[in-house]
Amino acid sequence: MMSPKKLDMIAFLLTVLVLFVVAIAFVFVQLLALNGVMDSRATTALVLLILGELTIMSLSGVFAAWASSFLIAKFQWKRALAVVVSVTLAAFLGSALFFFAVILSILLAGIK
Repeated sequence: MMSPKKLDMIAFLLTVLVLFVVAIAFVFVQLLALNGVMDSRATTALVLLILGELTIMSLSGVFAAWASSFLIAKFQWKRALAVVVSVTLAAFLGSALFFFAVILSILLAGIK
């Protein structure tokens, strides 16, 4: 039987891994969107996006770890089901926040 700390770590790592793959896709989308923009502003937008994505990945991982523990403690869910549900939910929320990070990074870089 796995300890709760080990389950939290698995949920955290799985969420960060899934969101890392999604983050790479969002960086490529932003590279396509910034085609033709001045290099300095495009670089600023990309750096802001990557910083935002790293923050979102970390917070989503923490959320997944907390949610898996919560589902096990509060609702007595099976451990594997709680981890799968929490990772899936955190990945969807993180992906939605990535979309807003793309828009925000472009706006903060001063691109119109």
